[in-house]
Amino acid sequence: MSLPNLDAIPNGIQPDTTQLMSNGWPLAWLAVDPDALATSPEAVYEAAIKYIEAGLSVIPIDAQEPSKSPDPRRLRSWQVYQIRPPRLDEVRAWYERGGPFGLAVIGGGVSGKDRGHGLEIIDFDTLELAAPWIEKVEESIPELTAKLVMIQSPRPGLHCYYRCRQFGGNQKLACAAAVSNPPTKNTLIELKAEGGYCLVCPSPRRCHPRNGLYRLLDGSPDLTQIPVITPEERAVLLDAARSFNRWTEHEAKPVRPVARNAAKDGKRPGDDFERRSTWSDILVPHGWVLVRRRGEIEDWRRPGKDDGISATINYAGSGLLYVFSTNGYPFEEGRGYSKFSAFAALNHDSDFVKAAQALQEKGFGPPQLPSGKRHVSGGVRIASSETTVREGQ
Repeated sequence: MSLPNLDAIPNGIQPDTTQLMSNGWPLAWLAVDPDALATSPEAVYEAAIKYIEAGLSVIPIDAQEPSKSPDPRRLRSWQVYQIRPPRLDEVRAWYERGGPFGLAVIGGGVSGKDRGHGLEIIDFDTLELAAPWIEKVEESIPELTAKLVMIQSPRPGLHCYYRCRQFGGNQKLACAAAVSNPPTKNTLIELKAEGGYCLVCPSPRRCHPRNGLYRLLDGSPDLTQIPVITPEERAVLLDAARSFNRWTEHEAKPVRPVARNAAKDGKRPGDDFERRSTWSDILVPHGWVLVRRRGEIEDWRRPGKDDGISATINYAGSGLLYVFSTNGYPFEEGRGYSKFSAFAALNHDSDFVKAAQALQEKGFGPPQLPSGKRHVSGGVRIASSETTVREGQ
């Protein structure tokens, strides 16, 4: 199977990010969609049934906001479908809700079809990255990549699907330093597996920030025919992807829990910071851009990205920053951050002690007494010289 010629890939209806409607949607959405019938709610519904019958777990994707996010009008949470596929009556309810929606396939054991197997998807950020990877794999095992299901993403990138009895969770396979000062981590190739999902055809254009389609490559098996490969073949695929890594990780830091929102009566610097600061105070100095507000929800874009959404704030009233970009360094994909934990991650390498000290110096938290003096019981003031003086004498 050969990849499409990049010069021959049609742009389709690509949004001009400089031309947006007042609600933040691309002006290009007003154009006639030539693929409207192929991506209609009926087509998506029929595809969902077909995928479920083939052993895949799927979720509906929002086609009102171009964020690649689960559709909040059709489900509150998608975690249950990491455990079991949706029932046919649930999929019917998504369709009967009315209006367009897309589809995503969930990775891991829930989509493994056979007991003890799991679905994994190798996600290439660009087609240019995929071509040398295919060559490297074919040098080791000829025709292995030809068995994989390959879907072109709108960037254009590439998603490669397979099942195996050996599978794991989401992981970054190859990264490189983005052009910034200081350099930031940019994901080139990643593995979507347990706990992850990928959008699939026939999702409408409006599911993606680039207003583009997911397309099955010519010659690729259909998503209902995802192959089962051996652990040895899987190792060849992943090792070839890791060979393109150009990023060296810093010394690992101890895992710290993400701070929760402050208590209303909390007196710590972090609690005070939660109440008095805004998300713009925290994110804008580091290059994050507020794209739009949807009621009480805010959509943000990471530094170095020209379009699309990288994170949301206050989804479902949580008050937290939720990052779903794999390139949102230092934030981790899929984690929620309070204002204090986001401040600590951006400014103090997630060292909460240093972050609290810095905030205290900025005037957050209870006021500090002059250096070297403090009050004790009995009206005694202890000075730094350790002399004791009775007040009033």
